[in-house]
Amino acid sequence: MKKTALNELHHSSGAKMVEYAGYDMPLSYTNIKDEYLAVRSNCGVFDVSHMQVLNFSTTVGENQNAEDTNQTVALLNLLTVRNVSKMKPGRVQYNILLNSEGGIIDDITLYRQSENEYYMISNASRASIVLSHIQKTMESGDYSVEVQTFTEHCLIALQGPESEKIICNVFPQHKQTIEDSGYYRFASFDENDGLIMIARTGYTGEDGFEIFISSEGGKKVWKELDVLGVQKCGLAARDLLRMEVFYPLYGNELSEEITPYEASLDRLVDESKEFIGKPQLLVKKESVTHKTRGIIMQTTGAIPRQGYIVYNESGETIGKCTSGGFSFTWNQGFGLVSLDEKYAEEDQTVWVEIRGQKKPGIIKIKSPLKGSIKRKNG
Repeated sequence: MKKTALNELHHSSGAKMVEYAGYDMPLSYTNIKDEYLAVRSNCGVFDVSHMQVLNFSTTVGENQNAEDTNQTVALLNLLTVRNVSKMKPGRVQYNILLNSEGGIIDDITLYRQSENEYYMISNASRASIVLSHIQKTMESGDYSVEVQTFTEHCLIALQGPESEKIICNVFPQHKQTIEDSGYYRFASFDENDGLIMIARTGYTGEDGFEIFISSEGGKKVWKELDVLGVQKCGLAARDLLRMEVFYPLYGNELSEEITPYEASLDRLVDESKEFIGKPQLLVKKESVTHKTRGIIMQTTGAIPRQGYIVYNESGETIGKCTSGGFSFTWNQGFGLVSLDEKYAEEDQTVWVEIRGQKKPGIIKIKSPLKGSIKRKNG
């Protein structure tokens, strides 16, 4: 089983460990409610170092024009559904990789470091598939792009309304830059521990930061956050938090059999450019029958789970639950569902079969949870 650089610190802190995507990862430290509440009301920290980090770069010759020779941009534009050339350096972009049939290989985040250099973060469970897909695409197009896989690093997610104050205590030398940073922006610094990237991003719906840093630097940051009293959080709380803001998870809401249109990620698809899977995707767009939506249950104690069947008022099957849990904010069961688009309207009532009984729930297109995300600088 693989281990992140923080593995020993998780064990020494008494974390409950589980295997996830081939890694020994913390499921929880205390209990899911305490960790959840820390992120929603204060601050929590997650080890997400299991995610794959790739660096893409194009070498520009002495007498060459960067824009004309930037094969990194050309490659990433072919691989993804959004236009990455529109990104400015210091920006982060949520994006999707498709297969030739228009199905989702993975959802990723891209960081544009400079005109010719990008970072890509992909899910741990999809790491080898993503890398193979990239390599095959490069070979078929004869791209002169260097792709580097990082292994000696940490990815630390600091999440919650107090995260800005906390991270400024950890990196006081970069306080002004951090405070001025906008949502989906990042800054990079060269420190004694090497390259550090701090991005105002996250997977919880709260204000927060994701820190890319060397293994040794990450251990120092993790220990410093512990001294500051920041709640350490595991996968269980992370899953609940992302569900509550209707963020998709690969293997639940996303798969190679699901298109962005079925996953309700239409907004990401730039149909004005070419990308792998576009022809089949546009064909499938015309026959989409299901959409992904949020659901909030209306009966106390009714908690939907992945795989539970969704019905209409006549008792006909109209979909299934893809994720589910109990919300400590709404004090109700809730989840994400894939259902017939005829029933995917806001506030539509549907029924989920839970332990042999059909329980009512209300469909939501956008999560009613407000969160604390700070959208500075536009």
